[in-house]
Amino acid sequence: MIRFREHLLLGFTLVLSAVFATRLAAPTYLPLGARDWMVLAAVGKILLLGLGAVASWSASALFPPETGVRRAWRSLGIGLASFGVGQSILAVYQIGSGVSAPFPSPAEIFYLAAYPFLIASLFGFVQACREGGWPLGEPAEDRRRMFWTAFIAFLAVAPALVPIARSQDSLLAKAINLTYPLLDLALLAPAWLVLRVALRLLGGQVQRVWLALFSGAFALILGDLAFSYLASFAAPALDPAVDVLYILSYGAFALAPLAQRSIASS
Repeated sequence: MIRFREHLLLGFTLVLSAVFATRLAAPTYLPLGARDWMVLAAVGKILLLGLGAVASWSASALFPPETGVRRAWRSLGIGLASFGVGQSILAVYQIGSGVSAPFPSPAEIFYLAAYPFLIASLFGFVQACREGGWPLGEPAEDRRRMFWTAFIAFLAVAPALVPIARSQDSLLAKAINLTYPLLDLALLAPAWLVLRVALRLLGGQVQRVWLALFSGAFALILGDLAFSYLASFAAPALDPAVDVLYILSYGAFALAPLAQRSIASS
């Protein structure tokens, strides 16, 4: 039954992202108005985030209290729930009024607050693997990998951040648009370790969990970069691309705890 839920969630995520990808490639192909697109995106994201938060908290109950992996799942659940609150605030404008939410809005408080929990979650999963005796590198070696991953990523995205810093936005808007990519760099470092663990598992059910965690983080990072440009330069062509990336991220994050529960029930 749980495996069926995995397939259902994966199908929903892929179909919803394909719909918005179609809008990106052919904006007038589907007979939906601007408000319809906003409602569809808002409802889909809220559903995925709500499911991810509940499933992560449920997955944490599979492990003994005070264990690192239990805390990691709960941190992921709190982070997704905080995203869900932020998305719900945006939905008040999008569904209730049929207009895009202003930027910045109170939703940014909950979006920004989610990142420490997501970062702590990925660190927690890696640490739990180390404590469980999984074949990982030495802690000092992992710290070097994370540093160089974040540093190289910063050099790669720095040219993209300069136009945002020089935009005509208010100081607060520019600060928020720059904060998201910087938080993403902090998220990318442990996400890279999560990917290394996934690749070492060489197939099997556990690998699904780790690949889903990495995919969620990676799609979120790309989505934030696209969003920062969208918010800074009012580029409507990027709107469906942002939706696709966030849908894939939230779907992957929700898939990870379902895969964990599937392992426990098998």
